[in-house]
Amino acid sequence: MDTLLIILYIFINFISIYLSYRYFDKNGLFTLSILFFMVSFLTLNQLIKFNVITYNIAIISFVSFTAIEYIFIIKETKKENKKYLFNYIIFNIIFIISLILTLLYNHSINDTFSKNFLLTFFENKLIFILFPFINIISIILTYKIFEYIQKKENIFFNKIIITTIIVGIIDTILYFTIGNILDIGFIGSLRIALGNYLIKILLTILFIPLIYTITDKRKRISWI
Repeated sequence: MDTLLIILYIFINFISIYLSYRYFDKNGLFTLSILFFMVSFLTLNQLIKFNVITYNIAIISFVSFTAIEYIFIIKETKKENKKYLFNYIIFNIIFIISLILTLLYNHSINDTFSKNFLLTFFENKLIFILFPFINIISIILTYKIFEYIQKKENIFFNKIIITTIIVGIIDTILYFTIGNILDIGFIGSLRIALGNYLIKILLTILFIPLIYTITDKRKRISWI
């Protein structure tokens, strides 16, 4: 049942990217990317075990966000991409400030949601604190590395996979390893990091046909 729900969740993310672009163009994609960010944040401490692989369910929304980033990089001009990067960085800064204010707020003793949120946060504080910063680093690296590889590599599939492998190593080390190491130790943290890294690459491969369909100027999108 869990596996079917995960497959359904991936499919919903997949189709939502397509529909957002088809009906709302880049504005819809940018809005959806913010939604994926929020979902990733809310599911940071949720782990899924699939056979010998343990991974964080947030990685699904994170890869969905990255797929949107690839679409922007390929379709838009450098000027438009700089606007996108700037807006996203500003959003992350506002999000960080809002998070800090939320934690400093004097919560009611009867406010169950507030108490549960604080409990969840402080049990996973390093992960939650790192998340917005790692997202900023990841999006900038993805843009820079993909732009560089695009000049060296002509095969569409290779451009995205090489970028994902390089950026994935960096944000996995920064986020998943460092974020969990104080709570579950080096071995446990490393196991989750490797699981997330593997899932990230596999999901990126799954999303490549969608990215190609949206960004290929010779094709008219007509799935629906």
